[in-house]
Amino acid sequence: MAGRSPPSATTSSQILRRGSRGSDFIDCEQVSLLRRAPERGAVVGVAAVALSSAPASTEIERDNKNARRGKKRVFRYPSSTGYRLLIAVAATAVCVAQAEQPLIAHLDAGSFKEAVRNDAPVAGGDVMGLVVDLREAPVDGGKLYVRIPRRPVSRICIEATTLNGGYLASNTYTVPAAPAGSFVEIPVDATRPLGTSHPEFFRPSSPRALAVLARTGACSDASSALLPASWGRPSHPGGRLPFTLAVQSGRATVSMVATPRSAATEACESLTQGRRTAYDVLCSGDLSPDGHSDVELQLQTCAYDDCSPPYRVRIAL
Repeated sequence: MAGRSPPSATTSSQILRRGSRGSDFIDCEQVSLLRRAPERGAVVGVAAVALSSAPASTEIERDNKNARRGKKRVFRYPSSTGYRLLIAVAATAVCVAQAEQPLIAHLDAGSFKEAVRNDAPVAGGDVMGLVVDLREAPVDGGKLYVRIPRRPVSRICIEATTLNGGYLASNTYTVPAAPAGSFVEIPVDATRPLGTSHPEFFRPSSPRALAVLARTGACSDASSALLPASWGRPSHPGGRLPFTLAVQSGRATVSMVATPRSAATEACESLTQGRRTAYDVLCSGDLSPDGHSDVELQLQTCAYDDCSPPYRVRIAL
């Protein structure tokens, strides 16, 4: 494309960085960014060129503990010229492999808390779910993920309910340190040791059948910001996030306005099929993670000419 510099001209100095102890290393985060370029073969080429012209180091080191804490993953390479090209290719390949293995949250309690019930009460004026609709083919579409916001979070509450309220789950997870904008896996599926015992309910589904809600903090916390949850994770994080919000309106009409306006909203749809005990309205919108940390949604329900005071929902980005 005209006006666009080739990857090797702009990223070699970013991939190869000077460490605190005077040695050079490959920065996996920069390798991940470079992988988005159409010329994926340039990843290895750039790393090889950078290493072949770089000062020598005396050690090979990978610090997994720091990686788990959210620090940069680095690879140090030896001084032998013969090793340099080999380590460039090998380290880049490992960077790519690590990028494809997301971090996993851990259940706080000793068992997965869920219930199946026949006498579910009707919720009123509550947001029951916030699910991101990944329009491109997601990675690991059968798994649940939560997007990490700019403000650090250590615990996340995951709640889920079916449309009729007959199934309910509520569990708190400890979240490992992860870069803002990344997606952390929430191990809820039945194949996990501490996953659901009711995969017939808690499984990848449309918001018309199952509402999933992720929010910051423990489930026992009174109020907290919502987090985008999705079935699968985007192949290229950082883009816009189309979402669906599940609301129990009490058979009223719901309107939704977002602040800032870059988070576009669409009309809310009243559901008409099935027993709608847990929620009865789906509102759609489009989040833009760039430029701000939070989005505020203002919801208002109106029945005939009687409108309730608006209530606000904050989404942490």
